[in-house]
Amino acid sequence: MLDCTRIAMLRDDFGEEGFAEVIEIFAEETRPVIAGLPGSTDLAADLHFIKGGAENMGFRELSLLCKRGEQAVRQGGDVQIDAIVECFDASLVALNDNQIRNSESVASSVMSR
Repeated sequence: MLDCTRIAMLRDDFGEEGFAEVIEIFAEETRPVIAGLPGSTDLAADLHFIKGGAENMGFRELSLLCKRGEQAVRQGGDVQIDAIVECFDASLVALNDNQIRNSESVASSVMSR
């Protein structure tokens, strides 16, 4: 689900506090786009936005689902919006669980929104 190598790189680049802030910003900016997917007027663009952020943050599975969704939109197929929403939430939980196992924490506000 998560790209632990990418997450470790971000943690090294930003430090623990900076990393928590980056994750919080990602969650804050992405959450409304995720919530708007069911009625999106530009689903391909929204999926592309989420995919890029997810890839940068190490949310590997979310990025892959969005990539597949983009392809489905272009081909006139169905997009698994529910799976994308669930994966976004599960990725944040998995990241937080990983942080706790490592005795580190992501800002609690990321999980509470």
